[in-house]
Amino acid sequence: KDGPLAARSLGLDDGVKRLLLEAWKQHTFDIYDVPEDITRRGMGELKGYYYRDDATALWNIESEYVKELLAVFYKTDAMVAQDYELQAMIGELKDPQIGNLRGLPMNAGGILGKRDQLHKFVLAFIWNATAGHAVMNNYSWNYFGYIPNMPGHFKLPIPTTRDPISEDAMVEAMPGSWYEVVLQINTAALVDEPETGH
Repeated sequence: KDGPLAARSLGLDDGVKRLLLEAWKQHTFDIYDVPEDITRRGMGELKGYYYRDDATALWNIESEYVKELLAVFYKTDAMVAQDYELQAMIGELKDPQIGNLRGLPMNAGGILGKRDQLHKFVLAFIWNATAGHAVMNNYSWNYFGYIPNMPGHFKLPIPTTRDPISEDAMVEAMPGSWYEVVLQINTAALVDEPETGH
C-alpha cells in the first residue's frame, strides 16, 4: 500500500491529490447520463462519431431493462420516497462530508422521490458497471500500453507552447525504463480479464 512501487506507479503525490480534489469539485452526477453528456459536449450531430451511436443504442437497451426491473419493486412514486434504505444511501452520496456527489436526481425536498429519478439513478450505475466500463477498459491497453501516449510523468517540463518538439526531446522527457515496466505491468493488470473458474 505505501511501498515504493505504489508511490511510483500510482503517482499520488500532493500535486496529483490537489488536482483530483479540484476535478471532484466540478464533478456532477450528470456526466453519468450518456445522452445528456454527449449533448453537453456538443457531440450529438458529429458525423462518424461511433461511440455516440453505439453507446446510445446500448444505453436505450439498458434503460428499458432498468425500467422494467424497477417496475416490479416500485409501483408508485410514494414507494420510492418511502424507501428508507434508498433515501439513506442518497443522503450519504450527497453529504459533503461523505460522498459530496452533486447533481443527483432529487426533488426540491432533497430526496429521490420519483420512479423516473430512481430510473435515472440506477441506470447510471448499471451503465458504468457494464457497457460504460467496457468502453473505458477494453481499449486501455491500446492507449496506455504505448508509453508516449500516457507516460505517467515527464522528466522535463511539460511544453507550454504548440511549437514542434524534436524526437530527441520527447525521448529525453520519457520516464526511465524501470518506470515504463511498472506502467506496463499496472496497465496489463488493469485490463486483464478476471479468472471466473468457468
